[in-house]
Amino acid sequence: MIARGKITDINDFFLPPGERSGGCTYFCRATGCSESFGAFIGRYLDEAQKCGVVLEGGIKNPTQGNIEYYNEMLGGQYKKDADFISGELSKWMPRLEPAQNKTCSEAIYETMCLLEADGKNENMQKSTYIKFMCWLYYKFEPVVRRIGSGIYPKILYENDSVSLHELMLMTALCGCGCDVLMLEYDGGQAYLKTDPASKYSDKLEIPGISDFPQGFSIAELRRQNEEKERLSRIYGGEPEKRIVCNKWGSGKPFEDVIRPAVKRQNTDGELHTCFYLVRGTEDKINCARDLYDLSKAIKTNDRQLHIENGHLPVPENEEIAAIKRSPFRTLEQLAAELSKNLAFVTDPGLRNIFGRSFVDTLLPVYEQDSNLNKLSAKGVYILCWLKRIYKDLYRNYKSGNIGCFIFLGRELTVNEDLFIRFLAGTPVDVLILMPDLNGKIVITDERCISVNLNESSDIAEFPTDETMRRIGTVAYHAEKELDTMLYSNSGLYRDRQYGRAKTVLLETIYEEIGVLWDTELKYRAGFSSDSGSITIPTIFAKVSGVKNGDTEDYWRRIKKLLTPDTVLIKSAPYIVPEQQFPVMSGAVRFVKNGKLRRDEIKSDKEYQYGFLREEMQEHILDKIQLLLDSGVIKDATLNGREYRILSVCLSLNKPLVRMIQNFDFTKKNPKIVYIITGETAISLEDTITLTLLSYIGFDVIFFVPTGYMCCEKYYATVPFIEHQTGEYKYDLKIPDFDKINPEPKKTFWNGLFGKKQ
Repeated sequence: MIARGKITDINDFFLPPGERSGGCTYFCRATGCSESFGAFIGRYLDEAQKCGVVLEGGIKNPTQGNIEYYNEMLGGQYKKDADFISGELSKWMPRLEPAQNKTCSEAIYETMCLLEADGKNENMQKSTYIKFMCWLYYKFEPVVRRIGSGIYPKILYENDSVSLHELMLMTALCGCGCDVLMLEYDGGQAYLKTDPASKYSDKLEIPGISDFPQGFSIAELRRQNEEKERLSRIYGGEPEKRIVCNKWGSGKPFEDVIRPAVKRQNTDGELHTCFYLVRGTEDKINCARDLYDLSKAIKTNDRQLHIENGHLPVPENEEIAAIKRSPFRTLEQLAAELSKNLAFVTDPGLRNIFGRSFVDTLLPVYEQDSNLNKLSAKGVYILCWLKRIYKDLYRNYKSGNIGCFIFLGRELTVNEDLFIRFLAGTPVDVLILMPDLNGKIVITDERCISVNLNESSDIAEFPTDETMRRIGTVAYHAEKELDTMLYSNSGLYRDRQYGRAKTVLLETIYEEIGVLWDTELKYRAGFSSDSGSITIPTIFAKVSGVKNGDTEDYWRRIKKLLTPDTVLIKSAPYIVPEQQFPVMSGAVRFVKNGKLRRDEIKSDKEYQYGFLREEMQEHILDKIQLLLDSGVIKDATLNGREYRILSVCLSLNKPLVRMIQNFDFTKKNPKIVYIITGETAISLEDTITLTLLSYIGFDVIFFVPTGYMCCEKYYATVPFIEHQTGEYKYDLKIPDFDKINPEPKKTFWNGLFGKKQ
């Protein structure tokens, strides 16, 4: 029988028998947990599952069938004698080697002696002995057959309380050559009822011990171990160096980011990096100069630097197509397929670092949404961006150099946030700068340290040479501050304060149109603005019929709508289908997979909007994209009709373009009044143009006295609101509005009684 020893360190459990005092075994109880114990117990569970036994919920009592079979085989005899027990074992468990039989029978005999010493009579000993034999045969035979193999099998026991029979069996197994560990989530109170003097086991003394955390269990440990194994398969190998992010620095981003790698707390197996989000600036007057000086300081000692302004350019279709992917059904297969695209990284150590960070970045996304196709798209973006900046940031990796990635802007897309999370797991410093305190950058990576500075700057581009070092005067910045105070959440707006806008359709009654038509947008219901965006309410309506059949009043009402910013269209169609559009031949190149290729559009020689304000060009392109996405135009993708939509939208006539250029989103908006008195319908080109203008922010109204469906033909879903106002009138002749008095004629009786028509 093997003696039980006293443990001095929990990791002694993993010592081989030859390195233990007298080759002893251990029988210990853990009544609490610590950080180091968490790692230990995971390893212990792993070894118990490989060459031992895990007892969740204790040891189940032998069934009646188990006992009947034992009695049939051995006759139910019992003697407190080692030779008798050895003989019974040879018949009951004939596969045991003689040495294993001897060790096991001696341990059982010694346990029976302990029971006798505790005052247990022969019947109680016999009951315990029969349980032992059944348990050994049905539960522990693989364990006892490892006796003498040069290792000590591990037994891990978890239960709210332990019975005397269970305790004595584990005592016997410890004597056979097994290590035993019991987890006592109640702090050991239940155990002491069975063994008040702690004769049979030792309580582990764990430094920094505290109560087991809520939810701690063998089942949870097993799940964590399985997850580690799964991650190990996904990672494809352990990196030679571990990235340690923000565990060494001063908390001062500009000092930490310029510190050379050799002056950080690096070890042979670690690379120390930093990751900061800086909101605002220390000195708005000298912000550009300070940023330029920062870039110069980073580049010293041959450090690599890559800077992005505003947003990372979306990967081109060619870049996406270059990412090789085979079919996948599991996360492991997806990670393996995408990781193959890291073959361009020649250094195997760096490739392993990339692989680990790549998986660590995508796993949280997968846990929130297990759609593998969406996850694949995000992984492809990361790989495309990594390929772009690889040479800028990692070309000196072998020399132990750490590059620096700087992003300057006001907001981040979801994919940009993921890419930055990926970079933070690689050997680069990551510095996110948001000098404008009105920006909306949020970093979801908890490794990032946020630093808030007091002053705000509108600098939009990182200065990379002397000529870009703009320095504003004190008066300039004072004016900017006054501008911010006057035009932020005050209801006042400076000229063209907003470059792009969202539109919402106003639902009104017919009588409200005349009231709202010539009012500034900011006074309409539904208007809203914040520091970065604006929503403007517009009118898009069809008026069918003539109110009270009064044609004179009908024309007067239309006359009132003809403001200086209104285009009047008096015959349909406004744009004939046969008209040639300058960009028609190039339209196929301007859209791929339903998305505009804006750089391609703007660089085309036939592009007509290049002289507009840059933000207004983007606003127009936003609305063209919205028109394509909405599907409001019937059969928009049939027979190249999406190219027709694009060519029409990029060929607005000069008067309309000038009205768009002059459009201030907080003031009065431009308008279209379209009168159709006959039976002719508007063209597809009219439909496209007027819908786009409505999206841009125009008020558009059709007057159709006949009530005919002359505006709806090319709509899949009619976007305007129709008002039925009265009697239908046919063959009306549109008058010369210059000769119409918008006010009704006054008569004697009108003046006498104040009656209005």
